[in-house]
Amino acid sequence: AREKTSFLFSGKNPSVLNPYKPQCLGRRIGTVIKSEPGLITIETAEALQPGDRIRISDPGSDTTEALKIKEISKSGNACSIPFAGEAFSPGSQVFKAGDAGWDEKNIEKEIDMMYSSHAGSPADRKPGHQNDYSNKYASLIARQWINTDKSSSVQLRVRIDDPGWIALLPRNGQDLNVVLSLKKENIGIFKETCSGQFFDCSSTVCELLPYISQREISGYRQVIDRLIASGIKRWVLNNISQFGFFPSEGLELTAGHFLYTWNAFSARILKDLGTAYFVTSWEDDILNIRKLAEAGLRSRLIVYLYGYPPVARSRMLSRDTYSEGIYSEQDIKLRMIFESGAGVLIPDKPVMLFNMREKLTLSGIRNFGIDLSYIKPEKSIWENIYDAYQKKTNFPDSIKFNFKRTVK
Repeated sequence: AREKTSFLFSGKNPSVLNPYKPQCLGRRIGTVIKSEPGLITIETAEALQPGDRIRISDPGSDTTEALKIKEISKSGNACSIPFAGEAFSPGSQVFKAGDAGWDEKNIEKEIDMMYSSHAGSPADRKPGHQNDYSNKYASLIARQWINTDKSSSVQLRVRIDDPGWIALLPRNGQDLNVVLSLKKENIGIFKETCSGQFFDCSSTVCELLPYISQREISGYRQVIDRLIASGIKRWVLNNISQFGFFPSEGLELTAGHFLYTWNAFSARILKDLGTAYFVTSWEDDILNIRKLAEAGLRSRLIVYLYGYPPVARSRMLSRDTYSEGIYSEQDIKLRMIFESGAGVLIPDKPVMLFNMREKLTLSGIRNFGIDLSYIKPEKSIWENIYDAYQKKTNFPDSIKFNFKRTVK
């Protein structure tokens, strides 16, 4: 899911980043002229060629199709492409998601070279490319995250999706910040709660879902404006398009789990868009987290240590899709819930990484998170989780992702 909402930035092609346009993976290049069985015609000034990847999105029906171009015929700005999917309405948006020459393995090697150049260690480089990497790419991240905050206190974020948690959680200012996960089921209640006379907005953060349909955006933006006016100045974004929802100044923005920060170069671009903090992925291992910390992001990384993270999210999932239970390849049991019109798969047992706090702290990380989403509010549940967090121990009946696989 994170690949649909984030980007891998190498610095060579800045045109692929277009965050304020309608949300879809890729860069908007045109619209659909007509669609008929077996063929779709689009209008674009882009020089498309066989091998390019495009996405077509219809905001009216909230439908998106991705395809790799195998054949194409051109007449001016009109391009006709064989297409076996369902018909799209004229005016549907077209995005370029990849070039024919794109090679994931080459990009991975290139990024390894960038890290090596920045760290000053030798790397296998092609002849004549050493100065290019060391001067051009390292300068993108050098001295970007100089830590001016001298405080060494540990900060904890607690994400909730049920308003019932608000009365149960301690509101002790800077050390504990409540993150309100906004979705269709709770956004109205949270809006009214934050507008209350005695509600503390200074220690409250609001977080957006990774997928908001085109027809829902205007409603969300009205609520966002209302919450900002109420005093909510800290926001977590989970889609690159969501930067366009906010004013350019006066807010503290965080890149969430789904707006995944692949590396320090992606972090630099997100920083230029106004991002101050970066949530590491549930799937990240400690080696990559340490790489980000060593690049200077130590005090700006947030690592969630407890929760039921979404494994998959789709509007195509129904209550009858999996009637006999769901298990991962590692035999981890999953369960399905429904929110904001989509089916969501989450683990049946919580992911817990409290025993990793010490190693993370030694890397300079002091921002952690506990996710209480999908949990019914109960004071004893919070007390047990918080006690385990303080003692840096996990519950016996819990699971991990690949985080600990590389930890010796």
